[in-house]
Amino acid sequence: WSAIEQSNKRVFKMASLSGGRIIQFYWINPLKEGIYGDLEEKHDLWKFAGIKIHQACHPFIIKSGMFSDIAEFAASKHLPVFIHLYSKKDVLDFISVSGSTRTNFIVGHLIGLEIFVKEKKLLGDNVYFDISCPSLVSADRIVLAINEFGANRIIMGSDTPYGRNNLEQVLAVIQSLSLEEEEKEMILGNNLKSILPV
Repeated sequence: WSAIEQSNKRVFKMASLSGGRIIQFYWINPLKEGIYGDLEEKHDLWKFAGIKIHQACHPFIIKSGMFSDIAEFAASKHLPVFIHLYSKKDVLDFISVSGSTRTNFIVGHLIGLEIFVKEKKLLGDNVYFDISCPSLVSADRIVLAINEFGANRIIMGSDTPYGRNNLEQVLAVIQSLSLEEEEKEMILGNNLKSILPV
């Protein structure tokens, strides 16, 4: 956890020096005692624009008061939550609770896409889909996500610094798709901009 905390501090420093070109999401460990107070404190200090949670690193339970508290905190600050899901059960649990909150969620790497497609009638319009990174997310899966949920629910990501030339690769994939320019612009930034705090 200390390594993630140090990384959060580095991202804050980079964002502070970037003139607005870098926007910070704060990666939290939902299993850490006192996480709600930590969110309050760091948001007051850093004014981060979103929250990241990662089940593969921190195996938290979706159907828990802790997850609800994090979602409600995010909603109260108009912050999206980037979530890396882990198992089929986690995807199904997430689908079952996602519509009961005002929070906007970004599901990382199209994890569980086929399950989301099967259960899409249960999803509200507060769930978006990240398409990083190229080694995990094929053009075919991106097209499936667009066809099922619309270009307005897809958000470009790179997963940098993991992988090699991820940003160039994902940009090339989006530009190669048979989409209207407006749809490409949605995916390449406008969708994310629409759910970030003003």
